[in-house]
Amino acid sequence: MDYHAALPWLIENAYKYGFILRYQPNGYEVFQGFKYEPWHWRYVGVDIATAMYYEGICSFEEFYGKYLASDVLHNVKAVVFG
Repeated sequence: MDYHAALPWLIENAYKYGFILRYQPNGYEVFQGFKYEPWHWRYVGVDIATAMYYEGICSFEEFYGKYLASDVLHNVKAVVFG
């Protein structure tokens, strides 16, 4: 199997099955703490993967910062401060 030929298909279709390319190239290493790894796909669920795909969000860190961090902070405040 030619794995290089499979990569374009994965990039276009993996979100349909809940997967994202975990470590992105082109400068994302600074935010992710890891170098680009074209083989490192991560299951995050169809909803999150689809949202990332259609909104053009490339890294899970960016998605977390945009959507999840505010919810987590809100929940922590509710537990700590009542």
